[in-house]
Parts: sequence; structure tokens; C-alpha cells
Amino acid sequence: MNDALPLLRDAEFVGVLAFQAAAEGEGPNPMPPVSIGAHLALHGIETSYQRAVQGVEGMSVADALLNYGFESKADLTVAGIHHAVPLLHGGFTVRELLGAMMSPLLLAS
Repeated sequence: MNDALPLLRDAEFVGVLAFQAAAEGEGPNPMPPVSIGAHLALHGIETSYQRAVQGVEGMSVADALLNYGFESKADLTVAGIHHAVPLLHGGFTVRELLGAMMSPLLLAS
């Protein structure tokens, strides 16, 4: 996310949508790390944090991210990806996002 810091510092609103895997069995869902909000706060960037469970309501992660961007009237979407799997992350492909984004997309590792 450090790649996006210069852009995020000037933003009027920074929303963080963190995805987590659905719970297996009857145990609770594991919380995704909220450290990204703390990291951004150290750089003077206030965030609105929201979490989403993958696959709830039959919606893919890519579709949930697209909807969140549309509903929040995002001018830019920043998505974190892993080095180990650059085209696949959390059940969605970067290609899905690239093909459907309504705003510019910054992929950050």
C-alpha cells in the first residue's frame, strides 16, 4: 500500500474493504488484519474500515469490490496483491477487476 500513499494523503475519503474467508463449520470467522488502517493512520490518513466475508450472498470478491467502489463514488481503487500469486488473490482474479473497473485501479504489493 505504500505505493498509494502520495495519492491517499490528498483524498477526501479513504475506505478500506478487507476480505476474509467464510467460516468453516460452526467456529467464528477469523478477523482479517486491521493493521492497514493503523499503517495509514501513521501516515496521517484517516480511513473508514469495513470487512466483508468472501462469497456471502453469492457475490465474488471482485464484484463486492466493484460495488463498494461504485457505492462510495471512488475516484481510485487500490488493491493489494501478493507476490506469490500475482494474478490470483483471495478467490478473484486481477483480470476480473481490470475488465470491469469503473475507476482507475492501482495494484499495490
